[in-house]
Amino acid sequence: MYFLTLDIGTTALKCCIFDTELRIVKKSSVEYTLNISSEGHITLDPEIYWQSIVKAVGENISNISPSDITAVGVTTQGETLISIDREGSPLTDAVVWLDARAEEEARFLRSRISDDEYYAHTGISAIDPANPICKLLWFKNNAPEIYEAAYKFLLLEDYILFRLSGKFITEDSIMSSTGYLDITTGKLWDKILDAASIDSAKIPDITRPGTVVGKLTEHAAQDLGISPGIPVICGAMDQVCSAVGAGNVRPGIITETTGTALAVCATVERFCPNPKDIYRSAVFRHVCGRYIMMPYNPTAGIILKWFKEQFMESKIDYIRIDRMSAEGAAGKNGLFVIPHFAGKLSPEYAGAMKGAFIGLTLNTKTADLLRAIMESIAFMLRENIDMLNAMSVETRAVYSLGGGANSAFWSQLKADICRVPIRSLTVSESTSLGMAVLMATAMGYYSSVDEIAANIAPDYREYTPSANNNYEEIYVEYLKADKLMRKLYETTHD
Repeated sequence: MYFLTLDIGTTALKCCIFDTELRIVKKSSVEYTLNISSEGHITLDPEIYWQSIVKAVGENISNISPSDITAVGVTTQGETLISIDREGSPLTDAVVWLDARAEEEARFLRSRISDDEYYAHTGISAIDPANPICKLLWFKNNAPEIYEAAYKFLLLEDYILFRLSGKFITEDSIMSSTGYLDITTGKLWDKILDAASIDSAKIPDITRPGTVVGKLTEHAAQDLGISPGIPVICGAMDQVCSAVGAGNVRPGIITETTGTALAVCATVERFCPNPKDIYRSAVFRHVCGRYIMMPYNPTAGIILKWFKEQFMESKIDYIRIDRMSAEGAAGKNGLFVIPHFAGKLSPEYAGAMKGAFIGLTLNTKTADLLRAIMESIAFMLRENIDMLNAMSVETRAVYSLGGGANSAFWSQLKADICRVPIRSLTVSESTSLGMAVLMATAMGYYSSVDEIAANIAPDYREYTPSANNNYEEIYVEYLKADKLMRKLYETTHD
């Protein structure tokens, strides 16, 4: 008997099959390319997500009896929004979370609701164009025919659950990214919906992560080549699932994921915002009735992908990039990358900020630029770890997840820059594992997620700070450069 998990990321989908002992049996992945317009619209045809699922599942079940798949579960990126009609057909392409079209709507809502009030209800530090509440208002203002025709506005996880089960439903961890969920109650926050004049009936019912939302439909089963009628289980936002897969469901553990974005996760028992706090970490509803502090920034590993695709030969892979980066001498030559290619969210909110390469000379080499990109992500990680420390979240070690954890050089850089041990998990699919944990609990194989997490002892490679590679002075210079760029874009976007 097997669990089938779907982890749908920004630029790739991963499909895994786990046995009931939560051991991975097979896995496959499919990449896709986002549509990026000159106006900053970032979209994808929803059918591409579905066809990618069909392809990935087909690759995994080639030697497995369809009747042995006992459940399917879904975890996805947050914030990506899809409008559908009453039959469930998309009215537009998916508006991907990186899409920045709703800047005017964000400004309007900020004029109606203070940052303090917004944070106290949503756990999001400031109203940002990426928040779906702003995108809903954008549709209302700029495409009223789409807004009126929409039966529901679904997040990506909700849409895939609908394609699998025919049910319109969402869950509260992924809803924590919207700006219209009150994370203190787990219900819709009527005040901001009223401020944006959004009809709450257009938002699906809310449940908890790890809930059986329905059964696999005949049509979906035929597409996927598995048996109809098996349970369809909602997961959690991908970063939450990743934390679950690493055993990060209780206070005292910190994980970081360097994927498309950078997300740092620390489990806490309760959400108690204080208007006097200097720092504000994004906070999401977690599993087991807890919360997860999640300082994050929207661009991290995607910068390396962008650089590779735009400026390097296609045959060069990430193993070669790792080796080239080790040959570079970026930070120590005064070369810095400001990694906020889609705005900065944490520790300080600077939504208008852009990325930059600073300190270029005629002697700058490709290897220097690659190393500077990797260092910049490590500097960004250091900033957010320092913020958590200032908020009394102790950091003894950081468990590293995502694609970045596969790079030994990058992991050592993070240890040297952050001055804490970095433990790169050898389990490469922690998000899918977290989904499988939720499925095993929902199916009754375990009594609770806590029970499973207590027994998760993931293998890891540890990287300790090197005494011979001290980045303290370079980090201070990076912070100065970052502050300079923040002031520049604040001035030009007032």
